[in-house]
Amino acid sequence: MLGEKLAKLVTERYFKHPIELRFENVFKPFLLLHVNRYAGRSFANAQQAAMDREPPQPSQLQVKGVKSMWRQSAPIVQNCLQGVLERMLLHNNIPGAVAFAEGEIQRLLTGRVFMWELIMNGGLWRVTGAQVAQEALAPGSEDVRGPHAALAIKLAQRDPHRPFLLGERVPYVLLSGFRLQDEAAEDPLLASEIGLVPNLDLYYHNKLKVPLEEIMQKVLKPTELNHLM
Repeated sequence: MLGEKLAKLVTERYFKHPIELRFENVFKPFLLLHVNRYAGRSFANAQQAAMDREPPQPSQLQVKGVKSMWRQSAPIVQNCLQGVLERMLLHNNIPGAVAFAEGEIQRLLTGRVFMWELIMNGGLWRVTGAQVAQEALAPGSEDVRGPHAALAIKLAQRDPHRPFLLGERVPYVLLSGFRLQDEAAEDPLLASEIGLVPNLDLYYHNKLKVPLEEIMQKVLKPTELNHLM
């Protein structure tokens, strides 16, 4: 097949052993969002892709760099984007993808989501436990920033014996009534227990809308996209 021939040609002409270029798979269809952000229905070889209509051939959805794969994204964002991509690429069902996205947007904006669907997290990679403890005692450092770091400071203030480790992931939700996300970050368990209100508009406009729009603009007309978003 062409992919295997090209891989062999490039390897022989440009690489030295043990480096070689290998054919991996065929994407059909393929959605390219950016050089390092894409998704597609993946087949093991071109024959399977060509024969897919009858009978159905084994395939899978592959997604790279899209926020549906980011572990720091809220589940509502992950599941909405993943559901749209599955309907669009695995089932070739654009109307179904639009309907699913509309349903998830409405569910979010009308508050019919669970608190766990809004949990995000961030890693303390640039902040040590000692910095968190120091900031809890004397706030003001520009080095400790980000919603997850801000929440770590709050938790340390509430419980001075609570340790934080470099690289530890801190889960948080964003609440209504605050100007900055650092101020809005709160412990999901506490927020759920005492009934604090998440900022649903922020989740839609700042977390879901941009990556969803990036996907849908590839398959919808501008008027259709405006109606959806």
